[in-house]
Amino acid sequence: MKYSILFICVVNTFLTFSQIINGERIEFDLRTDERINRVIPIGEKGFVTLGLENIKGANDIFHISKYSNDLEKESSVEFERESRITNHTTLLSADSSQIIFLFSNRKEWILKVYNIDDQSLNEKVIEKADAGYQPWEYLLIDGKIAMNGFQKRKPTILLLDMTTGDQQFVLVPGISSKRVVESFGVDNKNEKVTIFLRDGKDMKKATMHLLLMDPGGEISTSMELDKDPNFSIIDGAVTWFNEHSFLIAGTYGVSGRTSYASGYYLSRWTDGNQEFITYHSFTDFATYLSYLPERAQKKMEKRVERKKEKGATDIIRSFVAIHPVLLVGDDYRIVGEVYYPTYRTETYTSYVNGRAVTSTRQVFDGYQYTHAAVLDLDESGQKIKDYCFSMYLHNKPFSVIKNLRITEDPDGGMRMMYSTGSRLKATTITTDKEMTETDFGEILTGHEGDKVRYTGFTNCSYWYGDSYLVYGTQSIKNKEDDKVAKKRSIFFINKISYSK
Repeated sequence: MKYSILFICVVNTFLTFSQIINGERIEFDLRTDERINRVIPIGEKGFVTLGLENIKGANDIFHISKYSNDLEKESSVEFERESRITNHTTLLSADSSQIIFLFSNRKEWILKVYNIDDQSLNEKVIEKADAGYQPWEYLLIDGKIAMNGFQKRKPTILLLDMTTGDQQFVLVPGISSKRVVESFGVDNKNEKVTIFLRDGKDMKKATMHLLLMDPGGEISTSMELDKDPNFSIIDGAVTWFNEHSFLIAGTYGVSGRTSYASGYYLSRWTDGNQEFITYHSFTDFATYLSYLPERAQKKMEKRVERKKEKGATDIIRSFVAIHPVLLVGDDYRIVGEVYYPTYRTETYTSYVNGRAVTSTRQVFDGYQYTHAAVLDLDESGQKIKDYCFSMYLHNKPFSVIKNLRITEDPDGGMRMMYSTGSRLKATTITTDKEMTETDFGEILTGHEGDKVRYTGFTNCSYWYGDSYLVYGTQSIKNKEDDKVAKKRSIFFINKISYSK
């Protein structure tokens, strides 16, 4: 494999007096090296890269490489995926000790387990208990892979024990035969699977329910979240206080089973009983439209006011990727990333009776992220303050993801960092509830004379201490440095830190 390691010690100071330090950098040639598709930070142990080579006429090759904190490669292993093998998912254990690759064929589950500590790769083949089971979501809990799917057209979760190979199918209970598991997650602190289920006698008016499942497959009594018939909960994320009490935060809509969010809700539960639920409309946020250019913002605000005068409510509606509610002292904070789907027009030619006919079609072109909407609430769920900051991302992912990396600021506030193109940016909310935005500038490439022609996908992941990993793809020209190619297309990994 051909790659280069660069050390960059340039410090840039901005008006906010924050400093970012560009550390070591690795570059991989996109034409000849492994095709890295994931970087997994594992704290002070370093990080792992996963690569996949699609070779025409041959089996795909998976690459796993372990790196130190100094971006030095420590080891590398690879394996082939045989034909007619389905690649389901790749999972990281809660203690960052294992990476699990889940594959299957018609009769078997195939596990490839990479042990990070000794950097070994092991395989386990398990005969399927039900060849017709169809999963599409996966997570790890207590040494088991939990799969969300269907068995005999009913929502069912499969618990696959990675050690014994035991398989337990857990029917998700409910009233309607058409009930749907909207999403499920895991809380390793309390070892619970969280199941968000839409259910009801009339699915057009179905409400959202929360069910909790332990690693043994026991499911709690259903907890109905919707308490106001005018609102319909869309999603949610759980934050635990202890094993008996938790918060749920998410988005809600106002037109039945809509996917458009009209605002945030916050609900607190203790011993299976809802203490409160409060709804907060985006229309009532003071800052929700502040990400727009001034002229567009004023135009939109006037439109909202005209509709309010006619008695309309919940006027602003968005798609939102929600983070679990955050605890800020005795208060709570909800963070959501707002996006919208984009489409492009393609022209194609077909032939009818020998004559060329030109037509057009709309093709999905990724999700454009525009801004983040943040809401602070007190311990009874009442609004304290809302915030908004622009995050118009250069890259448009083809699946909904969370781009913000949220950490504690050195002064005790909360820092939300993200990358867009080759720039690194952050927004900080202080303990005094003041918001500041910092543009740390361009991510340095490390070679004299480098000119970045294009930056494609980029991501920023919190690593350890005050260090982050920023990685993505770039096309670079260089006519001055004879040690590098005049044109190079690379996947890069940068170590970034900051000081105050």
